[in-house]
Amino acid sequence: AEFEDYLEETAYLLLKTGEERWDKDKIANKNIAALFLEHDKIDTSETYITKSKQAINDYRKSLKANNGIKNKDISKIFKPLGYKIDDDFEQTFLNDLEALGSHRGEIAHSSSSKKAKTLLDYNDEKNKIERILNEIKDFEDSL
Repeated sequence: AEFEDYLEETAYLLLKTGEERWDKDKIANKNIAALFLEHDKIDTSETYITKSKQAINDYRKSLKANNGIKNKDISKIFKPLGYKIDDDFEQTFLNDLEALGSHRGEIAHSSSSKKAKTLLDYNDEKNKIERILNEIKDFEDSL
């Protein structure tokens, strides 16, 4: 859950930074420009300011609806902001989050009898988490 929160908060920070510049100077940084291009057409006679706010608010809603750390979830979070996960992010980082998300989902959505049978190895889990934490720097550098 902490990695999911981290990814979402990172996206919110990118959104907030871009939105502040857009509101102040009407200059779209990479993230806001990508968001506008990625957003479905808004068929109204509203001004571009109103349409831009709608695109930003729609993205904010999609972030709130996120529920995972698998590649498909990361793509939903960062593609609208102009990132291609296969090109911009380290594959090892993505693979580690995918594996962690899959394992987490198996346990969360299993019956209680299966949960009791699934034993986690402390050292394995600790090593996975430490590896992901180390990979976060490269992830942040790519943003």
